[in-house]
Amino acid sequence: MKILYVVVALSYSLFALVFVRESNVSPYVNYFIFLSSIIIISTNRINGKSLLIFICFLIFTLLNYFFAMQADLKHVFNVIGFAFVSLGAFTVGNNLKYHDDIKFQNLIRKNIVILVGVMSALVVYALLQNINAPLLIIDLNFDKYFDLILSTPYGAMEAGFGNFVVFFALITILTYSKNKFRYNLFYITSLLLFIPLTLSHRSIIAALLLFLLIKYLIYKKLPMHIIIKPTFFVLTCIFIFIISDELWSFDRMSSILVSLDIASQNFFGTGVGGYEKYVLEGSDLLEKYGNELQFKAGAFWTSPESDLVNFIASWGVLGFIIYIFLIRILHQCFKLLSDNKIKYTFDKLIIYFYMYLIFAGITSFKSNWVIWWLTFGLVSGVIYRINRDSNINILRNMSSHMPIVRQVEGQVLSNTKI
Repeated sequence: MKILYVVVALSYSLFALVFVRESNVSPYVNYFIFLSSIIIISTNRINGKSLLIFICFLIFTLLNYFFAMQADLKHVFNVIGFAFVSLGAFTVGNNLKYHDDIKFQNLIRKNIVILVGVMSALVVYALLQNINAPLLIIDLNFDKYFDLILSTPYGAMEAGFGNFVVFFALITILTYSKNKFRYNLFYITSLLLFIPLTLSHRSIIAALLLFLLIKYLIYKKLPMHIIIKPTFFVLTCIFIFIISDELWSFDRMSSILVSLDIASQNFFGTGVGGYEKYVLEGSDLLEKYGNELQFKAGAFWTSPESDLVNFIASWGVLGFIIYIFLIRILHQCFKLLSDNKIKYTFDKLIIYFYMYLIFAGITSFKSNWVIWWLTFGLVSGVIYRINRDSNINILRNMSSHMPIVRQVEGQVLSNTKI
């Protein structure tokens, strides 16, 4: 049940959320994952620390609702539901065993082939309807290419498609050596078909650059660090020379300044779901904090545009604490990779995908999707389990040197008179 839950919740939900603009499938995905979390929690033993964190978060959320500027009740319920999903996901990640990892690899391989096959068919069909569309790739007009191939005919979203492709790419990389040739050929061919479309979601490139930069400068013991320099150089060239004319799309400073201003006004911020209302009511925000693009549009963006802005603006000072907690988990991920302590394919997939969501969340709004909270819960459970098992192994190694001590203790006890 645990593995089936993870496979369906991750792969099929990521696929469905690609088309959220037209199909409005997001509520159904949320309900499915929430109900699945109820089953997981009711049939497994809950870790005491994770339950305590959930209760503390629930208290913070209620305080946010009552004392923030203008928290929205619907969004408050959504966040509580998302936190409950994280609790269920933690339970799965914490209790995973070796045989579960084998089942996960088999199930994810079969299901990802179906989903990637459907996505590839949709892309190919759109390409046949727009024969000249690939010329847009040569012109480096990735936005228009995505709009022509996926957005207009199917109502796909760039961010949703980017999440799906990153997840699929990680599966391809992590299972490549274990797959049969036909699987790898299908995966690589599909990736080549998808990559030009993912370049419209530039947060992916930004996330890769940040990951490689931190990986090389701070955690040098990570595997394959020899190829970091050339890879980082190539990605930097792509980022600067190919999309340099659109670097303004990464300008989040105006939103960050607004979020800091909000946190200085109210300890609890605008409240969950209150950022949009605050922006709409703030007539002077454009004049005080607006950037060039916003002045041209004549309006300040109502979306937080990044997870950093969302947490600080919606939660106030508590948002800083939440983000520090997320960075601490990110540090744990890097450390486990650096120390080469990750054995399961499932663990590597979840850790790398969490890293992507955190880095991409600096320039895009990821935490409003249930997938973000699901991944957060899974990676927290995975890290807790790996550290726990590592400590157990240390104790076992220590106990292997204890027979002499036990023998001496036995002699002492036998000679002791009562």
